[in-house]
Amino acid sequence: MNIAKIFQRLLPTPKEYEKIVLILKRDWVTFVPQVALFVFLGALPIAGYFLIQKFEPTLLATQWLPMIFILGGSAWYLFALLLFFTNFTDFFLDVWIVTNERVIAIVQRGLFHRTVAPARLYQVQDVRTVVGNCRAGTWRISF
Repeated sequence: MNIAKIFQRLLPTPKEYEKIVLILKRDWVTFVPQVALFVFLGALPIAGYFLIQKFEPTLLATQWLPMIFILGGSAWYLFALLLFFTNFTDFFLDVWIVTNERVIAIVQRGLFHRTVAPARLYQVQDVRTVVGNCRAGTWRISF
């Protein structure tokens, strides 16, 4: 099935003469900081375990403290996974749909809140685009 047909059914108040011209999703580069944060959060309990094992090995020799570390680490990983999947949902469900009549921005905010903001093309009057590169502030291109 064509993705344009799927989005055609999901358009808010679709018109029969309205055709989808472009479907834009966020670029994967914008999700890289969240993945890096998840990897960092995932490495913290492992690094903490090795630091405790190296500098204070008597803590791990007790009977109940390793169980507390396992429970705390499990809770930590559940929190990290919750944060990651919430950010992934926000990233994946953000869509801009450009039709021949309007531009529709569908923005997911959290797990249960979605904002749909349509704008008719004849209402768009003055548009200015500024494109920067990796060295922000060095070169600017404006249209």
